[in-house]
Amino acid sequence: MVSRYAWSLHLLTAALTPSFLICLCESLTLALTHSLLLPLESRCRSRMATLFTKNLDKSECIYLAQLAQKLGKFDQMAYFMHKWVLSSVLPVELDLEERNLLFVAQNNVIESLRTARQTFLAAQQEEREKDCVSSYLYLIGKYISDAEYRLSKECYNMLELLKSHLIPPARATDDKVYYYTMEGDYYGYLAQVKDEEERNWHAAKAETAYVNAQELATDLIATHETKLNLALNHSTFLYDFLKKPCEASEIAKKAFEEAADELVKTLGKGPYDDSGTTVVMKLIRDKLKVWESEAPGRLHKRPWRSEFFP
Repeated sequence: MVSRYAWSLHLLTAALTPSFLICLCESLTLALTHSLLLPLESRCRSRMATLFTKNLDKSECIYLAQLAQKLGKFDQMAYFMHKWVLSSVLPVELDLEERNLLFVAQNNVIESLRTARQTFLAAQQEEREKDCVSSYLYLIGKYISDAEYRLSKECYNMLELLKSHLIPPARATDDKVYYYTMEGDYYGYLAQVKDEEERNWHAAKAETAYVNAQELATDLIATHETKLNLALNHSTFLYDFLKKPCEASEIAKKAFEEAADELVKTLGKGPYDDSGTTVVMKLIRDKLKVWESEAPGRLHKRPWRSEFFP
């Protein structure tokens, strides 16, 4: 009579076909790669903290952030900007250059994670569409979970920085609108990766932040780049996430038309040199054209000069 252990060994040996072994090796390779990459960001942050243990002053943090930007090390760039803001004893009011450094750093970190997540989701869909059951779905799922975890962590860190260190001391309307717009953006990013209950909560917080920014932005001229960026981001959130195309179109068209009127009044009928204002206006125009092509005849009928720029 064959023992229970011998029979189990016999079954295991029979299962180890060449195709099974190949699949197992590939899966183990992916799993090992994932385990090595997973702590990469935390190792980078820890290394920065170890290298720069002393308290860096403002000029040193700004210099190191600019150096990191030249190297394309946006996670390190964000680290130094956060370090300076969080270590400041007095409330911090960033000037335009400092604000842009923080935005560029954090935006690149967030966008890389969002792109990674979308890549993994596409790979997951490809595997699900295959006829046979894929052995990679579990590993892809781990990658997606990791990307969403890191994305959430970065968003929460930035939101905490905004609420505790940047929004309260801001006095200029431009700064307030800029920071509330960022708050809306980061709550929006979080809403995209949460389950239904949390998604709705984060979406509501995003909309509240955008509305706060819109109310403050009434004091800015129509061609102000910050005001136009708010209109672009808010309308995109309404269209893509909340599925409110008419409201999105109304906000975008109003901002575009008011800015166009202001340009004509101050600079004549053009042509207009490229600037932050005209770049954002063209982005709004392009969004509106795409939306109207996707929902012909169903968007708000507000007239607008779609051919304002040649």
